[in-house]
Amino acid sequence: MLAVSLFTACSSDDNNSNPDVGAYKYEDNPTMLEGTWHLAKANFSFGGIYEFEPGDVIVYFNPNHTVQVINKLETKERKPFMDSGFYSYEIIKTETNKYDGTVFTTIDLNGQQCTYWFKDGMMTLDYGMAYDAPGYFFKKLKFTN
Repeated sequence: MLAVSLFTACSSDDNNSNPDVGAYKYEDNPTMLEGTWHLAKANFSFGGIYEFEPGDVIVYFNPNHTVQVINKLETKERKPFMDSGFYSYEIIKTETNKYDGTVFTTIDLNGQQCTYWFKDGMMTLDYGMAYDAPGYFFKKLKFTN
């Protein structure tokens, strides 16, 4: 009986799927903004850091400088990221940190400036975390069917 209860209590994370996202895995080292991203974490400064499930907030950065956001949590008290909809973005400038080589790109995302960079398999989208503004951490989805 113990073996049966242990077997039924375990779950596997090997099958990365979500009915709305489909089967997927993450890109190990994303280097391009264009593509499909899911919000993994949000840092609300003094409001804390929250983690999200794949499919909660999906963001498509398109090459034509449009963004589609699908936010299933937009009605929650602490709404992560932007409301569902279509937005525009424009690249303003790109800089390289001379100490560690990290490339930072500043964009105008629907009328607000933010900076993004890639590190440790994630994209950070920073609205000024050092100044108590939110920061978002995304993982890039790679669809497998």
